[in-house]
Amino acid sequence: MGPTRRAMLIGGAGLAVLGCTGGGRKSEVPPEEPRGKGKAKQRAADEGSALFRVDPTVERPSVRWDPSPAWFRSAPGLWCPNTKTAGSVLLTFSPRGKSREDLCDRIKSYRELPSLLEGARAYGTDVLYLTDWYEGLPGTSCDEYWRHKATYQPRADLGGKAALIEGLRAVKAAGGHVILYVEPFVLDKESELGKQKGKDWALIRTDGHPDEPYPGAWKLCPNASGLVAHFEEIADRVVGEYGASGLFLDSYGNQRGWKCVERSHGHPPGEGQVFDDGARKLVRAMAEAARKRDPQAVVMVEGSKMPGLFTSAGGAQDWGVHELAKRWSWREAGNVAIFSVGWSLDDVHQVLALGHRLAVGGDWWSGAATGTCAQQVADARARVGEPKDDRMRRYAAEELFRELHRFRNGALLAGRAVPSLEALTPRRWDQNEVFESREAFAELLDRCAAAAERIDEALGGGADLAAPQAHLRKLLTARARFAEVLQGAEITVLPAPSPASAAYRFDGPRGTGLTCVNVGDEPVRAGLGVDGGVFEDLLAGGKERAQGALRVEVSGHSLGMWASPRA
Repeated sequence: MGPTRRAMLIGGAGLAVLGCTGGGRKSEVPPEEPRGKGKAKQRAADEGSALFRVDPTVERPSVRWDPSPAWFRSAPGLWCPNTKTAGSVLLTFSPRGKSREDLCDRIKSYRELPSLLEGARAYGTDVLYLTDWYEGLPGTSCDEYWRHKATYQPRADLGGKAALIEGLRAVKAAGGHVILYVEPFVLDKESELGKQKGKDWALIRTDGHPDEPYPGAWKLCPNASGLVAHFEEIADRVVGEYGASGLFLDSYGNQRGWKCVERSHGHPPGEGQVFDDGARKLVRAMAEAARKRDPQAVVMVEGSKMPGLFTSAGGAQDWGVHELAKRWSWREAGNVAIFSVGWSLDDVHQVLALGHRLAVGGDWWSGAATGTCAQQVADARARVGEPKDDRMRRYAAEELFRELHRFRNGALLAGRAVPSLEALTPRRWDQNEVFESREAFAELLDRCAAAAERIDEALGGGADLAAPQAHLRKLLTARARFAEVLQGAEITVLPAPSPASAAYRFDGPRGTGLTCVNVGDEPVRAGLGVDGGVFEDLLAGGKERAQGALRVEVSGHSLGMWASPRA
């Protein structure tokens, strides 16, 4: 073997493989994915696995991709201070109870938005995503404003419209961008708009108005008269008047196939495709309204289940690498900006290895583990009787899962071998049965307690562990440079260098990129097939000429990224 380039070292425990490879490629639009909790998931025979291999047989949609602005194409990630209603994977970082995450606790005026830009830059990105930026329902506390999904007016407690315009202008002057949250699927029933228009705009099924998801809110039919015009006005105002760089459309991209039977909406009743077509028209109308005011504006959606949305939307959030590995969108990292993350550093590395970007939420990544894992489980046990249903039990469990992963991530960064938590910390919409009863929930906590003891033992009962924020900043800095070769690139799945690793090649008009992710304990040495070129190691530094292959070494629980831009 020739000279090697070493990726960053973060030791840990070896893991097995999940997924499959092989097969061909198709060009037609794939069928939409099934809705509901019972959707089948890829699972490994070994539940300790943390490697999610993509399946090259997953169909590729034939879509005329939205031409995203340059600032968005190069963005390696985004930072969302408040994740309570942020959509997709960021919801797994929502805290319990009162938290500094609320916008009203971070700043006292929109004029202080540049300080939040500095918070984003601590992670390596210039993109802020704000969820609770809008006025709340009268009489509610500022940490509840995010529930008031209606007209999206600037908050009076943060200075109103004038302060928002000034703050957004200051962020842009500093080289940053702000994306503002809007929810086109949900309307707060208690809002004035909800009382005036809710029933007229709400979708209705044969069994009546649906309560789920989002009890206490109207679920909106995109074909209802006046609805598109309402959201066009919001897009025009948010981008053209306030000066935001873009909008995030919550729920859209995940909600699909609703069979509305309300005849006053003027659409054929009871056909799911009618809802999907209406959603595409609404997204297109909002994108056109925004770009009419600012050609550099972008529209994002939650989820990527509907490829047709991306003729207008430039990007999306999605639920994590366990979903990304199955989506059509894994092939389209060079065309569509997909943002995701996960509690585990192994997940983070896999998201970036696929060419995607990170959606970083709250302050979780900036905090180091304290105390012991056993204390975290004890705290969760003390609250085991509080959750009243499966949804609340999952939220309570996810708080524990985050803390256990905080210990494991810190240990990996410190080069310590610790047990896997993969089988004990179910991902969103996975292993739903463990949340269906208090008894099953208690059994899950028992298993977490056993893992906590093993981790505490590996750490000697306690440790001074670092937060992974600096690690994420290094990753996103490398990903920003990787963007130089990614635009319009075709992705090839390379032969797996080991059972615990995956590798990809990105060939585009601007150059060639290579990635290799390792979720195992032992280093991986491999030759990544490529015709030639001089490749820069974007994480470890240095350059090396490839001759038929780039010879690399990727340490345990780490990521390698290499780029060879065209002159």
